[in-house]
Amino acid sequence: MASSKAEIKNRIKTVSSIQKITKAMKLVASAKLAKQKNKMEETKVYSTYLLDVLSTILSDKSCENHPFVVEQPGKTLCLVITSDMGLCGGYNSNIYRYLNQKEKDSDIIMLGQRGSGWIKSSGFTLLDSYANLKDDCFDELALLMKEIVEQYQSKKYGKVELVYTKFINSVTFEVDMLQLLPIVKKPSEQQAKMAFEPSQTEILNHLVPMYINAIIYSCYLESKTSEHASRRSAMETATDNALELQEKLSLQYNQARQAAITQEISEIVSGADAL
Repeated sequence: MASSKAEIKNRIKTVSSIQKITKAMKLVASAKLAKQKNKMEETKVYSTYLLDVLSTILSDKSCENHPFVVEQPGKTLCLVITSDMGLCGGYNSNIYRYLNQKEKDSDIIMLGQRGSGWIKSSGFTLLDSYANLKDDCFDELALLMKEIVEQYQSKKYGKVELVYTKFINSVTFEVDMLQLLPIVKKPSEQQAKMAFEPSQTEILNHLVPMYINAIIYSCYLESKTSEHASRRSAMETATDNALELQEKLSLQYNQARQAAITQEISEIVSGADAL
């Protein structure tokens, strides 16, 4: 019984140590979430404004045949945003589950170390991977998108998609897909006839890449916000589970200790009766 008590006591110490670690990680994730959420919201204002301007220009009939709008044949290029670190609950597994529902003929560019490891055995063609990108990686993403836009214009690809994790609130986030090219026309509130200088075509040639750079950076920050929220939720659940397990082990330890005391008393009484 003594060895059983010692084993339970060691388990209690181990669980207590794990609880301290998960609680600290929860606090760190909460701090990062608050900071990342503010940056995400600021960037989203800019990308939303660009989308409004783009929608206004595309509402003109003269833009219907622009290469960035017209669908063209070709393979699909898909950019996928995953995390660089683990311990973030179902954040990455939700993305993997979504990708497994897609056709395997898509080429993949993976943003995130975790996804780069998974995609190699998934059946997709991995073109390139980027790991440990910083929050201020706008220029790096812009260079990537410049190459992708050039490949789309050369008709190497007929469609460019972005798979990311959409942030709804601190406990809710879901995998979403955004079509980057060709541009999906959305209704514009400004339908009045407008005069463009130099022309709609030349404006779109510059505005569309600008919009794509802004939207992919905005979605990257949104994915990172979702990652921190998922990690905070996972660490909170782990902390609660550790506390519950610690209480159960403490109960088992007390029961074992009481059983040992009862056994000792019984042995003493039995010895006295024998005399």
